Amino acid sequence: ISSDLSLKKDTTTGKVLYVGNLKSPGINAGTFLQLDDFGMAAFDISINGSGMSKENMTAKLGGVVSQLSIRDYTYKNIELEGIIANRLFEGSLMVKDDNIDLEFDGHVNFSADPPKFNFNSTISHANLNALNLVKNEQTADFSVMMVSNFEGSNLDNMMGSLELHNIK
Repeated sequence: ISSDLSLKKDTTTGKVLYVGNLKSPGINAGTFLQLDDFGMAAFDISINGSGMSKENMTAKLGGVVSQLSIRDYTYKNIELEGIIANRLFEGSLMVKDDNIDLEFDGHVNFSADPPKFNFNSTISHANLNALNLVKNEQTADFSVMMVSNFEGSNLDNMMGSLELHNIK
């Protein structure tokens, strides 16, 4: 990882403050994030935030993830702009990959109990087989426009609305 970061400690809160850029041609994101399904990642991201643990970190991020391996598939061409804090993401995400074309704008809050979702998303094309999301002999191409505002951790306790349009 190469970085051009400015670090300082806030004397009032005791939190570490940072601003600058992080760049990596390849890092094991699964090990770093402690997520088994994640593998290697390459990125060039600007960051402005505070806190060093996942419990107290708040950061504004923007940039490009040129590759990210999840479930043995390497996604390419991911652009992100948003804020992350305590298992919350609020912002936009675009993926322009051979096997998925996705746009996301909104927020997902996994720190709430139950988790809260409020976003608009368009999946113009997704090959679910190639992405290792389903195991099927047949082609599993998928597209949909979603409008969501709900909370819940599964279908049994979901409350709110989830609109699916132009499903193909």
